[in-house]
Amino acid sequence: MSSEPLRLFALTRPTTWLAMGTVRLMPLGLLLVRAATADTPVSAPVWMAALIASLAATALFWQVETRCSSDDQPYGRGLLVIAASVSCGWMAMDVLFVLCTVMAAQCVSCALALTPNPPARFQQLVAWFYRHRMYQ
Repeated sequence: MSSEPLRLFALTRPTTWLAMGTVRLMPLGLLLVRAATADTPVSAPVWMAALIASLAATALFWQVETRCSSDDQPYGRGLLVIAASVSCGWMAMDVLFVLCTVMAAQCVSCALALTPNPPARFQQLVAWFYRHRMYQ
């Protein structure tokens, strides 16, 4: 990566955390949307299944973070570099770009965690986003 610093806009870091949480809690979030829009109440076993699925997703992504992190570049910092790379400075667009990109990067990192040398592969993903970053 070049010596040019990435700019972190006001919502880059919180939006990155929101994207990380959204992916991990997706089953509960989808069920909450369904419960809010459905005419019939959602049964307790369905809520329990969504909770278990969310806990399983959290455990999966914890494992992915562990596999894709290195001493010099933790997983969370890599996601923050990816988020800063797609930030354009317009708050409405940043929220959309960062949420979608960080969620996609997390899904791709699940596949990268299964490859040999996942930290190097994840660094290649981060470097790709950095090379193709939006210029502010």
